[in-house]
Amino acid sequence: MRATLSVGSKFLLAGVVALSGGAASGPVAAVDVTLDAATISELLDGFVPTRVEYPLIGGRPVTLLLSDVRVTGFDPAGGPEGRGQILTSLHLEVPELRLSTPVHPRVSLDVEQVDGEPFCRVRIHDVALKVPLIGEVDIARTIRPVRIPADNIYPARGARGDVNIRTRLVDVLMGTTGVRFRFDLTVSPGEAAGP
Repeated sequence: MRATLSVGSKFLLAGVVALSGGAASGPVAAVDVTLDAATISELLDGFVPTRVEYPLIGGRPVTLLLSDVRVTGFDPAGGPEGRGQILTSLHLEVPELRLSTPVHPRVSLDVEQVDGEPFCRVRIHDVALKVPLIGEVDIARTIRPVRIPADNIYPARGARGDVNIRTRLVDVLMGTTGVRFRFDLTVSPGEAAGP
C-alpha cells in the first residue's frame, strides 16, 4: 500500500535514506514513535464513527451521535489482555430518547494479522449509557473496531537513487503519558525516476 507522509515523517524517512546510503536494500532500523494525548485525540476524532444505529429491546433502533472525542489519560495495564487502554471522554446524543450526555469509554490499540497483513485495530470498550425504563446499557458492542493498514511503502529520493521505504507496525505499547508505536523500516530500490 502506498501512503502519504506528513512533513515530520518525510524528515524522519529522509534521515533513514541518508543513513542507508540511498539505494541499499534490507532492514534499516526499528523505530519507536510516541504520541501524546493531544495527538491521539486528533487521531481518534478521525477514527471514531460519528453515527451508530443501536437496537433497543424489541429491535427498534435508535441513533447514537458521537462527538468531541478527547483523551483524558492512559491506563498501561488496563484492558482484557492487560496491554493498556486509552481513557477518553466523548459526547453522546440519542435524539429519539432526548438524551445528551458525556460518556467515558476506553480505547484499545493492538496489532492484528488479517490474511498475513498487519493492521492496527482500534476498539472502543465500556460505553455506559443510562436509558430511561431500561437501565444502563453498554453500547460499545455496536461500535465496530476500526482496522488501519499497518504495512506501508513510501517512495523517496536517496543520494544514490530512488528507494522505497517500507514501514511495518509491529507493536503498540501503552505508557502513562502516551502511546508508543514500534515500526520496522526496510529500504529497497525504488522505481526509476520519470523524465
